[in-house]
Amino acid sequence: MKDFIRKHTHAIVTTITVLLLLGFSYQVMAYLFSLRQEPEKRPPVTPIRSVQCRTVEYGTIVSPVTASGRVVSAREVVLNSEVQGRILEGDVPLKKGQQFNKGDVLIRIFDGNAVMNLRARKSSFLQSIAGILPDLKVDYPEVSIHGTNFFSLSISMPICPTSRVSGLTRRKFSSQAAAF
Repeated sequence: MKDFIRKHTHAIVTTITVLLLLGFSYQVMAYLFSLRQEPEKRPPVTPIRSVQCRTVEYGTIVSPVTASGRVVSAREVVLNSEVQGRILEGDVPLKKGQQFNKGDVLIRIFDGNAVMNLRARKSSFLQSIAGILPDLKVDYPEVSIHGTNFFSLSISMPICPTSRVSGLTRRKFSSQAAAF
């Protein structure tokens, strides 16, 4: 037995120390619990139930509604252009939520190219008329072009109406010359 005690002295001392420490801690805890005072017990409070009342007032209640979405027109609008050109901004900017009235110009088409093409066609037409005038005077002296001086016409001015070509031979002449 003495051998056993020598070999395990350290374990025995540790075990006895832990037991003494636990016993001391329990005694301190019991002492501290005895010092504690019991809180006063309050009588239970019964809640007073009440209702707030107001006089009814008739009126309009505005209730704003916030929603997100996409507004789509009820009818499809098709825009057709008779001339080619770049689309420019009109009188009303096309933005989300923009309002416009009937008759407002929404878009403009850059017509610079169309104007230049029209002037080129007028020029070629006037050249073809100027080219057949001498032949027309020689072949048909009775045909007169009333009050028109073709050599004073401007490309930017509108072309004045010419006298109507009548008779089968005159029509053939003007169609062969590709003037009308």
